[in-house]
Amino acid sequence: MGGAGDAVFRACFYFRQYVHNAGDSAGAWPGFSRQCADGGIDRFFAGAGGGDRVAVRSMQGLLMPGLTSVAIPYVNEEFAGRGRGLAMGVYVSGLTLGGLFARVGSAALAGIYNWRIALLAFAIPTLIAALAMWRFLPETKGREVRGASSLHGRDKSGSHHKSGTYTPGIASLAVYGQFAKNIMDGEFFRQTLHDMALHWHNRRLVGAFIIGFTLFFGFIGTFTYLPYYLTGPYFRLPTVALSLVYLLWLTGVFSPAAGTLAGRIGSRRAIVFSMGLAATGLLITLIPLLPVVIFGLGLLALGMFATVPAVNLYLGEQATTAKGAAASVYLSFYYFGGSFGAVLPGLALVWAGWSGVVLLCLGMVLVAIAADIALCRETGRQSRW
Repeated sequence: MGGAGDAVFRACFYFRQYVHNAGDSAGAWPGFSRQCADGGIDRFFAGAGGGDRVAVRSMQGLLMPGLTSVAIPYVNEEFAGRGRGLAMGVYVSGLTLGGLFARVGSAALAGIYNWRIALLAFAIPTLIAALAMWRFLPETKGREVRGASSLHGRDKSGSHHKSGTYTPGIASLAVYGQFAKNIMDGEFFRQTLHDMALHWHNRRLVGAFIIGFTLFFGFIGTFTYLPYYLTGPYFRLPTVALSLVYLLWLTGVFSPAAGTLAGRIGSRRAIVFSMGLAATGLLITLIPLLPVVIFGLGLLALGMFATVPAVNLYLGEQATTAKGAAASVYLSFYYFGGSFGAVLPGLALVWAGWSGVVLLCLGMVLVAIAADIALCRETGRQSRW
């Protein structure tokens, strides 16, 4: 299973690069509804028992990153002014609450029935959401038409196919066919490498990538090893009470307000403020009083969920071309950070207990603030907060 998990991870990474090319050249709208439809179809087959379980789960791993990779540039393109911050906050809030309720709901359904029923239950709303996006979401206003765009939606006459002709029912075959075609196409890889190199030479975007890595590292590291702290000698919380602590993720409902604030005061200021809030929450958890620890964890979660819309907005501000590629690289670093955050704080826990976990995660938060100040700053007369 370890080898299968590694294969799924690599597939997700390369598929994310595919999505950004499709999104950049043909607009984000078709990919947005397509990825949601494909995720729902694959989840349905997984629940129904169709095909090999690992293969179907691998397909889900391939498809689901497309939603997040496409959503960030879509929101940045479709909304303007202060409304953009609110829209990004609503999107982040939906991600947060959806993840929380999916975990709780799937656990309950699996406990009452079985895991197949849980997957089938969540496949239906996913497909409904895909149809709703296909029907109601407007097509993106701005399109980046590149030389490689002939591979993504141009006919022989050179005109774009109408995005509205997309049919969710045959989405999976179309996606995998295009994916295989891109693998065989040297121009696709050259364009991908060009886009990535372009962003890697942008100091401000590199700062955003570092912030994404450290942000999810600290969040996953804290909440992964939190049970060892709360069930330890200071608190001895029972399992049921411990599970209720994760309701602090409901602070994600404040992401729209955080996004609006970022639109008003600037994304860089919002990043420093929200990461500072998270750092304060981390330090408070060192006080071995349960109400104080809960308060500190609430500040940490609030700070993390407030940072995400601000960074997403900053990506839209700094990536003037190949915005989907910028979002893809950022999300890759974001999830890389989460992967390391699920492992390295465990070593700190063994070495120094909960204090070691807090110090490591706090160090990552400080790295994020330093990246915002040193790498994301403007130069010359444009230098401002």
